[in-house]
Amino acid sequence: MRLKSLCRFVTYVYSSQLFDEFKDYFFRRKFNEIFDLLTFVMRHEVCPEVFISKMSDIFKECQLAYVIDTDSSPTIYPASTPEEGQATIDALGVLKEHGLDGARQHLMQSSSFINKKQWPQSVHESISAVESVARQIAPGTNTSGVALNQVRRDGLLEHRALEQGLGNIYGYTSDEQGVRHSLLDQGQSNVGQDEAVFMLGACASFASYLWRKHLGAT
Repeated sequence: MRLKSLCRFVTYVYSSQLFDEFKDYFFRRKFNEIFDLLTFVMRHEVCPEVFISKMSDIFKECQLAYVIDTDSSPTIYPASTPEEGQATIDALGVLKEHGLDGARQHLMQSSSFINKKQWPQSVHESISAVESVARQIAPGTNTSGVALNQVRRDGLLEHRALEQGLGNIYGYTSDEQGVRHSLLDQGQSNVGQDEAVFMLGACASFASYLWRKHLGAT
């Protein structure tokens, strides 16, 4: 079946004929390939909302280690637990509500890199989401580090531990080879799936937290 015709199957999702036609295809593919296909279908202009909603419900019912953000451009995000997944979805909702599209795009790209097993690139996109929000809070700054320093000086991180936490996360991405810098003396980066999934959730929550604190201070 041609790729274009894949989108048509969403209108026949409950058809036994559909299941028989795609069963062998799905069973032969790796999970990330299935997710790529599912994302393609959900984002297609002819995809019904009911299909996207049904897929989201199925992910929840099966307690998969992934959640679907159904806002705007549907995206599959990894999560260690359902609670962690919901926290990421909630954070994305805050960013969308306030028009922080740059941060949302970074997080969507981070998830895409995780599905492709490109862990360092995913971490880079995750911390870029935090930087994007920091630049919105402190406009006119020339570098990401300066923007984050301005956020600290503005007192948005009221607790010392939170301030240190942001600094440690930013320092980790700056120091770890393969995240911000090319691999030099190591054969491979120390960043793996666990680090990438953690950073996605942590940075999504941190980005929305910073913006909420900014709104409260203005």
